Amino acid sequence: MLHSRNQVDINEYPFIEEVFQVGGIGRNTIVKGVVQLVGNDHVLIDGYNSFTIIAKEYQRRKWNHKGQKIDVLAQEYARKIKKYTNLIVKHFGENIRIQQTGGLDSRTIAAAVLSQGCIPKTMYGVGNSLLTNTKKEDLDFNKVFATMYDIDFYEMDWRTNLKEDIRKWKDLFNKFGFHYIKYGGGQKHFTEYDGQIPNYPDLILTGLYGEFLRLREWADEQDSEYLDFDSIVSNYFIKRSGLNDMVYTNLVSYKSYYKELLIEYSKEYDIPVQNNEVHIDSFDHLRELRAREGDSSLINFLNEYTHSLLLFSIDELYEYTFDLPASYRRNAKFQIKVIKHLYDKILELPLFAHCRECAINNDDEVIEIIKKNKATLFKYKYPSIYDFAKSIYRSFKPKEHDIIRETMTKLIYKDLEEYNLIKPERFGSDVKRLVMYTQYLYGIKWSMEAKKKYATK
Repeated sequence: MLHSRNQVDINEYPFIEEVFQVGGIGRNTIVKGVVQLVGNDHVLIDGYNSFTIIAKEYQRRKWNHKGQKIDVLAQEYARKIKKYTNLIVKHFGENIRIQQTGGLDSRTIAAAVLSQGCIPKTMYGVGNSLLTNTKKEDLDFNKVFATMYDIDFYEMDWRTNLKEDIRKWKDLFNKFGFHYIKYGGGQKHFTEYDGQIPNYPDLILTGLYGEFLRLREWADEQDSEYLDFDSIVSNYFIKRSGLNDMVYTNLVSYKSYYKELLIEYSKEYDIPVQNNEVHIDSFDHLRELRAREGDSSLINFLNEYTHSLLLFSIDELYEYTFDLPASYRRNAKFQIKVIKHLYDKILELPLFAHCRECAINNDDEVIEIIKKNKATLFKYKYPSIYDFAKSIYRSFKPKEHDIIRETMTKLIYKDLEEYNLIKPERFGSDVKRLVMYTQYLYGIKWSMEAKKKYATK
């Protein structure tokens, strides 16, 4: 499990988890012997240069939503959002900028701010690469939104030049540590936040953490209301990571590790587990064990420049939805009702969610897909052969994908082989994760070089 090189013990499974699952669960970190605090840990300073970490039992407030109508609950939740947004607006005033897409999560944030009589500024980054993965439809929404409310909208330049950006990775790492992995370490992305944004905001808000207001499509597509942990690990978490046994030879044992980790922390965070299964009502709470670190990472980065916070991470807002039945959150029904109670006019604007154009069905108050992307259309038409066809398609990736993969493979085998855990040349999934993996390895290498340098002084 441990990969020892050059006096550093890479904690193999947490390292794979951190990179390819885009966030880790629990106290383990990528380096053996280094642990991180979790939310219910307390630090007791008990003397000079002495402290103790005390893990207190996690207890969250629970709401009894049984028998209550969805409209009543949505109105109650909207009131809670308004309460906290009011405090935010009172403190930061008008100089708030929302980094938003055309989806529902950042729209919920915008509706919350507008509900307090505050007209926020907005921004969206536009790239030119698979590493930034920005969408024209998200940009179009921002422009329509800005026109409709006469909003100060700023289009950030996130264009990348991989060859040039790689040369500056070390400088970025020296400045930001592992935050330098953002969007492939594109120099322009960092420059934008480093003073380029006009009327520099006192607060940047995003829609992160908002996904738990909706039921995950994967959970909704399952045949049973009880979801097996083996299926959750293999068919949800691992499949999304891009890992397979040709890329990572320890995948079978890693799956076992990850399953036990999920079960362990499900129990710690009071997520009901029975017979190796979790009920669909609790799936998004389970998913949040991993997702919250990835979401928090961007906010930690933004706080290097200005204030930023996650509205939906406030305990009362975060935990309230975990007691909502999955049926209320299906097809964003609950979230749409919440937005209507916050600022309903914002739902008149185009909706672009998860790379698909959508519309609000006002009769049922759910989102309906207008245009499915090609992969989604194929999935619905030929579900039995979708996975096989997808693997074939990925073997014929566009040229940019091949160039990025080949570039990372060369870097790994040239500079980083002593730390390497995978076969990068066989990685056929989202290349952003392969680039992130390469950046993490460089970060470890540079850290060890710095350690040796200062040890000799």
